[in-house]
Amino acid sequence: MYLVTDPEAPRARKLCSGRFDPYSFRWSAGGDQIVAALGLGSRPTPQWRLAIVDPRTGKITPLSDRQGQPVYGLKPQWVADDERIAYLSSRSARSAEIWAYVVATRDTERLFPFASHLE
Repeated sequence: MYLVTDPEAPRARKLCSGRFDPYSFRWSAGGDQIVAALGLGSRPTPQWRLAIVDPRTGKITPLSDRQGQPVYGLKPQWVADDERIAYLSSRSARSAEIWAYVVATRDTERLFPFASHLE
């Protein structure tokens, strides 16, 4: 992941290494954090673990729930003044759901299930 700090004199600064889904990262409203989906495993079906990236240091903090389980998903989005992260999760091959992660408490909750069109 790279950061361009001056559009007039484009020079990219490397934030951190790793595999990222290019469509699955968002800056926080305050501009001090990035939430991203990190690709784990091999293609064609990697697992996408959510993490927070500090753009100043490049430190990656993978998200875990209250039980210490990794949080997997795609298309994370900061909401509620950076207090929550909404993301898309497919917990089975036939469904997709919108979940929320509460940053302060590490709670996760399902917000909206989608019916499968694969059945």
